[in-house]
Amino acid sequence: MDTIMEDTMEIPEFLYEKSYEIELCLNMMFINELEFLPLIGYPLYYKKCDFVEDNRHETYYKAIDKAIRVYNAAGFRIKTIKCD
Repeated sequence: MDTIMEDTMEIPEFLYEKSYEIELCLNMMFINELEFLPLIGYPLYYKKCDFVEDNRHETYYKAIDKAIRVYNAAGFRIKTIKCD
């Protein structure tokens, strides 16, 4: 029996009230010479890690933009982006 799981869930109203503005923290990491872009949004602590095919700034921009769109779609706003 195949079941389809959704990647989204309803967010309780109190989280919107306390955590409307998000501080997005990101970094770059390597695992077996493959590049990844881990991201975490404070104060929700929603974690995301994207594989990065190459180290061009356009590739990183697309990965960061994709993460920001996830927060925007859920009704949050990115206030600050911090990285090394």
